Amino acid sequence: MDGSQGRGFWGKVRYPGERRALTVTVLVTGAVAVVMTLSQLWVLAVFLGFIALQIGQMRVALMGSSVRLGPAQFPDIQSVLEECAHRLEIRKLPACYIRYSPVFNASTFGFFRHVIVLHSALVERYSPEELAFIIGHELGHEKFQHTRLSLLTGP
Repeated sequence: MDGSQGRGFWGKVRYPGERRALTVTVLVTGAVAVVMTLSQLWVLAVFLGFIALQIGQMRVALMGSSVRLGPAQFPDIQSVLEECAHRLEIRKLPACYIRYSPVFNASTFGFFRHVIVLHSALVERYSPEELAFIIGHELGHEKFQHTRLSLLTGP
């Protein structure tokens, strides 16, 4: 019996180059897995870069046409925002802007830092209780991560 084939029955039926073929197969499979993983990471990096660019563009557009809530700007609406965030147990208060628009609308966007946008028509027309409903609705989008999902799944 030849010592390179092993001992016993399995040594007699085993292909002499089996270990070498198995080693080459494992190395090729591993190399393919590494290449595929790296290519997917590249696609992911491009995708996340696109999302960051999109959020940045929205923020820049918002800054040029809106007023940010705060103690000096619309303090009554700022207190409504704080109360709604407290009720929904949101610890980090999102930035909130009022954008001049005759359209009755509000929106929320952001991935890590969320922003709420209230159109000026809402602020001019609605009572603080009605604004609390709208702000609470927008905070719900943040609380349940709807803004992240929408950025990841579509335009």
